[in-house]
Amino acid sequence: MPLTLFEPFDTADGTVVLHLAKGAPVTGTLTVRGAPPGPSSFTFSPHPHGGPVSAVTDADGGFAFVTLPGRVDLEFMVVNAQHRAVRRRVQATAPADVEVTVDVDAELEALERRWLQKSR
Repeated sequence: MPLTLFEPFDTADGTVVLHLAKGAPVTGTLTVRGAPPGPSSFTFSPHPHGGPVSAVTDADGGFAFVTLPGRVDLEFMVVNAQHRAVRRRVQATAPADVEVTVDVDAELEALERRWLQKSR
């Protein structure tokens, strides 16, 4: 059964106009290196006029949701065994199948190198 989502309405003349759009699926997998296995949190912005929605991948990194067709912004947060976090931002165009790989240790090392270079 398709999901119908509502777009913002226009009340310029005092009437309410609802714009309906058929939902577009976004599926994918988050592959993490350098962190314990398990779910990771992420947010996505399903509509340019709305705020982010929080979600969690399954234990294998899989995720799926339905949003409005068009651009969707995703932000993944991965935490390693030392409780240090890495964020990865990804843009997709729904409907989409997204593959994201995060190497936590390598990204943390790169961040530390950049920080050391700036502090010199």
